[in-house]
Amino acid sequence: MRRLGRIGAAGLLMALAVLGGWGLHWIGEGTAIAHASEMAAESAAEATADGTKGSSSIGGDGEKAAPTAANRPVKSSGLDWDRYPVRYLINWQLYLGEEPGQDAEWQPLDEAAGKRLAEYEGTLWLKRELPALPPRDPYLFLFEFKHVEVFVDGKSVYEFNMRKPDKYMNPAAALLPVRLSPEDAGKTVAIKLLWDHKPMPSYWNNIGDRFTIFKSMIGRDWKLIVYSVIFLVSGTVSLFMFLRRRQELLYFWFTMLTYCAGIGMITLIISMQWFFPGIYRLYYFRDALLTIGVTANIGFYTVALGKEYQRTYRVLIGVMGAYSAVTVAASFIHPGFYVSLIVQWLPYIMLALFSVMTYTLARYIRHKRTRETFWLGFGYVFLLIFGFLHVLMNYFAFLQDRFQWPRLVLELSPHMLPIGILLFLFSLAMVIFGRFSEVHRQLQRYARELASKNEEMARYDQLKDDFLRNTSHELRTPLHGIAGLTESLLDGAAGPVDGHMKGNLQLILDSSNRLLRLVNDILDLYHMMHRDLKLKPEPVDPRQAAGVVAAALTPLARRKGLATHVGIPANNGLAIYADPNRLEQILYNLIGNAIRYTVEGSITVVAEPAEGGMVTVAVEDTGPGITPERMATLFQPFAAAESSSGGGTGLGLSITKQLVEMQGGTFAIGPRPGGGTRASFTLPAAPASPEESAAEGAAAALTELATLAREPAAVLPLAPAFDDARDDAAAGSESGWNSAVAPDDADAAEERIHAGQEAREIDAATAVEGSSGAPTILLVDDEPINLQVLQHFLRGEPYRLVQAKDGQEALRLLEDGEKLNLVLLDVMMPVLTGYEVCQRIRERWTPNELPIILLSARNRIVDMTQGFDAGANDYLSKPFSQGELLARVHIQLKLAQFHHSLEEQVVLRTRELEEANRILAGSVRETAEALTEVSVLEERNRIAHEMHDVVGHTLTAAIVQLEAAKKLSDRDFGKSVERLDVSKELVRKGLDEIRRAVRMLSDEGAPFDLSTALNELIQDTRDNAGVTIFYKPEPLPPLSGLTQRVIYHALMEGMTNGIRHGRCTTFAFELYAEDGWIYFDLGNDGDPYGTARPGFGLTSMMERVHLLGGSVRIGSRSGEDAGAPEGCRLAIALPLSDER
Repeated sequence: MRRLGRIGAAGLLMALAVLGGWGLHWIGEGTAIAHASEMAAESAAEATADGTKGSSSIGGDGEKAAPTAANRPVKSSGLDWDRYPVRYLINWQLYLGEEPGQDAEWQPLDEAAGKRLAEYEGTLWLKRELPALPPRDPYLFLFEFKHVEVFVDGKSVYEFNMRKPDKYMNPAAALLPVRLSPEDAGKTVAIKLLWDHKPMPSYWNNIGDRFTIFKSMIGRDWKLIVYSVIFLVSGTVSLFMFLRRRQELLYFWFTMLTYCAGIGMITLIISMQWFFPGIYRLYYFRDALLTIGVTANIGFYTVALGKEYQRTYRVLIGVMGAYSAVTVAASFIHPGFYVSLIVQWLPYIMLALFSVMTYTLARYIRHKRTRETFWLGFGYVFLLIFGFLHVLMNYFAFLQDRFQWPRLVLELSPHMLPIGILLFLFSLAMVIFGRFSEVHRQLQRYARELASKNEEMARYDQLKDDFLRNTSHELRTPLHGIAGLTESLLDGAAGPVDGHMKGNLQLILDSSNRLLRLVNDILDLYHMMHRDLKLKPEPVDPRQAAGVVAAALTPLARRKGLATHVGIPANNGLAIYADPNRLEQILYNLIGNAIRYTVEGSITVVAEPAEGGMVTVAVEDTGPGITPERMATLFQPFAAAESSSGGGTGLGLSITKQLVEMQGGTFAIGPRPGGGTRASFTLPAAPASPEESAAEGAAAALTELATLAREPAAVLPLAPAFDDARDDAAAGSESGWNSAVAPDDADAAEERIHAGQEAREIDAATAVEGSSGAPTILLVDDEPINLQVLQHFLRGEPYRLVQAKDGQEALRLLEDGEKLNLVLLDVMMPVLTGYEVCQRIRERWTPNELPIILLSARNRIVDMTQGFDAGANDYLSKPFSQGELLARVHIQLKLAQFHHSLEEQVVLRTRELEEANRILAGSVRETAEALTEVSVLEERNRIAHEMHDVVGHTLTAAIVQLEAAKKLSDRDFGKSVERLDVSKELVRKGLDEIRRAVRMLSDEGAPFDLSTALNELIQDTRDNAGVTIFYKPEPLPPLSGLTQRVIYHALMEGMTNGIRHGRCTTFAFELYAEDGWIYFDLGNDGDPYGTARPGFGLTSMMERVHLLGGSVRIGSRSGEDAGAPEGCRLAIALPLSDER
């Protein structure tokens, strides 16, 4: 592996020679040369009439046909068509011009003339006398020309791309067959060409019979066909794998690479032009495949090397991808630029790319030695080696005569590059195969682990089933006890029971019956899973069964405002052969679900005969229907418990479907025409009609149903009081469906419920009346029992309670303007879940305005998180105690009250702060004015003090000089005069200081006009300092005297500091009013403001600005104007005062 890394590093040197040859090979020049040389190898020289000796010139007597000893020139006198069936014509005459001239104007086409054609553009003529032609089907083949017309004795016999030139043309890839006749021997053949600055090719013609030439081409092209088929099949397989695993980019890059190689090999098959003459146009675009293939190669190595050098290879992909895009675009827009991109610039780009790839790959192999890196390095090195040999054997043919090459190398020389590409792609395929094998090994390991897990899960599932079965059996005994004792209490076994207590006992009975039905469902599911549920089929009237179930569920339907109909006519002759108890269980589940999920409308039960001796029974409702997402999990046990809507265990439909199928029927559920849901099942028809007694029972049930339908709806009916009362002796094997309250007693049961409800409503109303202004709490639950429990828990508190049976009704109450202080919201509700209701409430009310407490039996962290994300203030898991509920309610109401009080306090405090701020603003202005007066007095005292000190000091010095002059007058008159001159200057200086001080004092007391002062200051600065100042005055509102002086001194300090410290020569000054503020902006072109502390002048100016409530910013002007000097900027903002 270390040796392989060294070879990869050394391959960088071979890449220098490979890339140029690779590019030429793809362009097609190598194709024409190979064809011409192979054909000329079969016929080394032309059999000419004069028998002249060959030479090495283009237009002489001989030519260099191929890089083998067999191709050496031979005198034509010894040649015949049987021995040399393919010949290369020489001894051509050349003429430059539109029309051929006289014979004297023609010149031989020798090597020198061929090279001079590189400077020529225009029409070119070639002519010579045709030799003896093959006796059958002779052809003259031309290569390397884009525009050709051939004449025989002045008659046009062939034309290619001459009259309507096609710019999308690759001359190296075109095969131009000119058909001749044996009688043309001895005639003059003339070739007209449109020339465009290129030298004459070394090999550009062949002559011979068509069969021999075609056979020669096929003998060469079949290898290319094999290569292309291998590449395209590999690419197709890789494409299929990529489409199945889109995340595996390795397949994508390999597909691109193999397709580019395969299509490129197809375009090298010259013999295809025999069958598809116009295919040469496609050859024009094949050169772009080289850039795309190199991009795919880099992409493959990017994925194969993983994170190693990933950033480097992404840059390489970007560069080569952009170059490929430009190349493809240029091929359509500008053919000349397209050729330049391929021939001139691409070798340099590839040299840089492959240099980086060689270096990184060698380092990668050195540090990470695996089977995959071996194949990556193996393919890359062999690509370079075979590419290098391809260049040597095809583009430096003279080396074959100077060195003794192995025979195998000479035979494979035309196919060096295809073989190298084949080995390279084989190595990349091995990389993919290795990864695929690794994935297969991992899948086998995962399969073994999965099998082990499945066995373990099977054991756990068996334990679960046993636990459910045993637990369910143990629960049935206490539940039966609770139900029996409660029923006896309702019947007065322990004494009279008032209406309120009767209602509570009825709640206990209904709850125990509901729990018992759940236990029975679990037991049924267990027996169905173990295939030991026994059925007792017998003829059953579907009208009677539907009537019994509908009569039992009518109170619940009327509570929701729904109508129930049994649309099965009497004496219809329909009978079902099924277990009557299980049939009622099926109808209970279907009708109960329809009532639960229907908001308004009706539920109808129908039956009709079906094909094959079956009877179809359907339950139709006008509810919202079932969504496709819900339909996918509709029959999965416990799926409803996992969903966030509707509640329930999800056992009903699962058990219903299995019960129907166990009795030989089918079950279906779907949308109902016109809206709603239709659940239907088919069961075998009974061989005979049911007994007359059954018919009578059905009639009695229907009569009872009609009576119930005419009665007024109860205020709050409870869940149906029907249950699966099983025979204890046969528990687990067979069960019967009986009612804890018989259907005949349905009226009495409803009356008890109604009476109990009325009593509870009176109690609640009394509690509310006793506390005026009590908080209003909305109770939202689709289960009447749960609403009653909440009402009982909150009955003793001073709250006003409002109820809603679902989320839609709760939202309707809020939209109607109901003033609520708290919402107790159940999560598991049909149509709209508690989460959805909470989200809609939060669209209008914040958690502080209307608190929400979610109630749910689901206590997982994810459920609580979802509730809080929906906007709930609290989450209370069922079952909960009364104390816990009251504590949560009390806390939320207190928090809401505290928030409301806090908002009021914030509003009050905000008003107080605004008033204090207004007073403070006035005080600041008064303080600023006072400080201004103080500063004026201080300035006057300073000026007087300065005048006293300066003048006193100056006069003192003058007196000293006068005394000295007086003493020197007698001894040295010259020095005495000098002393007097000094005294004179001191006196003059003192007087000047006095005048300056007096002027400053007068300025302080004189009226101040800002506009005039600014103009004077700017003009004086221009005249005395020689600087340029740009200033355009703008109208200003009336300003206070202090504000005007602050602006004046700010401009003075800004310009003084800029000239003295910033070495600036240009200022730009703006002063304008906007939105109640005065904006001052002074910029210059000098040095930027440094980090040193401001001096006395700037500090004093900034203090005055801050006293007025303004702001100061000193900084750089960089980035304001492109190309402008950095400079410095002084920006001030002052508020406009109401008091001028």
